[in-house]
Amino acid sequence: MLSHSTSSGSSRMVGAWSLVTLVSLLRAAVRGQKPDVTVYSRFMRDQILPCSFLSGDDLLVHWYKERKDLAVHSYHKGQDQLDHQLPQFRGRTFLFHEQLPRGNASLLLKEVQVSDRGRYTCYTSNSRERQESSVNLEVEAPVTKVSIVQEGDNITCSSEGIYPEPQVTWSRNKTADTRIEKTEQLLYNIRSSVRVDDEGGYTCHVRTLQSSRRATLTTARGIILSGPEDTLDCPALKSPVTSVTWWVNDSIIVQREGHLNVTEGWRDHVKDLSMSGHLTLQNLTPDLRGIYTCEVTNEDETKVEIYMMRPGERTSLWWIPLLMVLVIALLTALVVPLGFCLYRARGLKTCGHEKEEHREEPPYSRVNGEISTPQHINSIQPPETDEPPVNVTEEDGLATYV
Repeated sequence: MLSHSTSSGSSRMVGAWSLVTLVSLLRAAVRGQKPDVTVYSRFMRDQILPCSFLSGDDLLVHWYKERKDLAVHSYHKGQDQLDHQLPQFRGRTFLFHEQLPRGNASLLLKEVQVSDRGRYTCYTSNSRERQESSVNLEVEAPVTKVSIVQEGDNITCSSEGIYPEPQVTWSRNKTADTRIEKTEQLLYNIRSSVRVDDEGGYTCHVRTLQSSRRATLTTARGIILSGPEDTLDCPALKSPVTSVTWWVNDSIIVQREGHLNVTEGWRDHVKDLSMSGHLTLQNLTPDLRGIYTCEVTNEDETKVEIYMMRPGERTSLWWIPLLMVLVIALLTALVVPLGFCLYRARGLKTCGHEKEEHREEPPYSRVNGEISTPQHINSIQPPETDEPPVNVTEEDGLATYV
């Protein structure tokens, strides 16, 4: 019994020693252990995982993820060895064969997925050395577009295909109904709604640790377009605009992303759309009324403005300015003569009934006890008498009898 126990103990010691020895030999086999490198990749972009070594003969390259049995890409005897490659990497990994003799065993990983996140190890072995280096791959699907729409009494902000999980905030600090779902590709879709309680702008902000975007919607306001041609404006953005889109009743009528694209049914009405968002319409008719929505976007944010547009109605009010002109003319015709009349009739009791003009009477004289003017004097016939006639003369307006 004792010898049996001793034999069993010796076997355990030999097994433990063999495991320690194996680990030590593996560690000794790897002469250099480089520190981990972290790289960041965009979702669905191609990414290079770096790996370098001292060039030598009989090269073996083995890339694996997390564990050595999870093969990502292997190379030996002058060619790729992909029999044991994980299915998720098939057709997506490549070595730069022309760079291998120069000590470059970097791996090209195409169309990076969220599931590719993790720690990758590059093991190289040749006649000169054995070496391992590790790369931590982080994947990001940034917030690239935020849509914002008004649905009845609610304004809804949404964005799709995001990683890591996003957050959303509203400018008015309103209580929001927010829902986040995860897709099969491990991406996140977010949708958040608030209730409209007054006019003005509503801004939602969708963000992750690495990216963010804003979207602002200005609630509907009425506008009347007149004449055969008129212009609608988009809200202004500070930085250069990347795209402009106009909708009418939820259908796109015109879009500009570098070049102008007009929906067929609107080619007779859309004259121009500038990159700043100014939409020039022509051939306006009453049947073009509806909800017009402009969306203007740059690298940081999206702005949306809604118009309740009624074309042509302003032309039916043409008589208003004409009436104003007539009223002004009538008032002018009444006020000017009245003022002139008042000016002429200072001191008179009524305008238009002038009192008799004050005529300056010429000097007068008294003849036969009566006051007579020079004209009166000249008309007086001398009385019949035997006395010689009296000659009457005028000097300085006075009658003189000689």
